[in-house]
Amino acid sequence: MTDVFLTDVANVSQVRSSTAIIFAYLNEKNRPYSAQDVFNNLQKQHGLGKTAVVKAMEQLALEGKIKEKTYGKQKIYFADQVIQAEPLSSLL
Repeated sequence: MTDVFLTDVANVSQVRSSTAIIFAYLNEKNRPYSAQDVFNNLQKQHGLGKTAVVKAMEQLALEGKIKEKTYGKQKIYFADQVIQAEPLSSLL
């Protein structure tokens, strides 16, 4: 029972770090990507697995931090332009 709990805690912390990495990446690049594209681009640098990337991107979309569009069977994710524009409007 304890081993299962520790594994779940490790998975939660991995998803949290994955979401932070992916959120920063999407905001930096500011263009649409599929989960496969993000996986290919971040795999070497951060060692993220495809499942972790998909879960993190779905979590970010659920939280409203990024946007998701479905084209047929493929989902495309991109940074929310409204969130990016808010810091600029607060300076005015």
